[in-house]
Amino acid sequence: MTTAALTPTWEGVGPCVTQPDLMFNDWTAARRLCNGCPVLDQCREWVLALPYGADPGGVVAALSPTDRAVQTLDDTERECRTCYEIKPLHAFAQWTPSRQARRYDCRACVAQARRSADADALITAMEGTQ
Repeated sequence: MTTAALTPTWEGVGPCVTQPDLMFNDWTAARRLCNGCPVLDQCREWVLALPYGADPGGVVAALSPTDRAVQTLDDTERECRTCYEIKPLHAFAQWTPSRQARRYDCRACVAQARRSADADALITAMEGTQ
């Protein structure tokens, strides 16, 4: 996506132009404002097509950053809540095999947390013996 594509052609048309702080500070009011916007559909299409990492933040097209992240991922990907990387589902351990549910932290982050916890426990044990 080019830099020009990051700036929509209809920018400046919506009511958010006059209240930009609202889009970051009061998400409920911002969503109401968006829902009455004449360019809501174009705005939503634009923001969901942005490349990963180019999200403008705040409420855009009546969607919070989390809403947008969820909508842009398909059923084969998930964003790790620890490292914030988008990874395939197989990178997330199942925590309830019968329900096919998956963790929200990728296997690498879970392993790192376990290593850190083990190291902390070892240090605590060593300090206790001195």
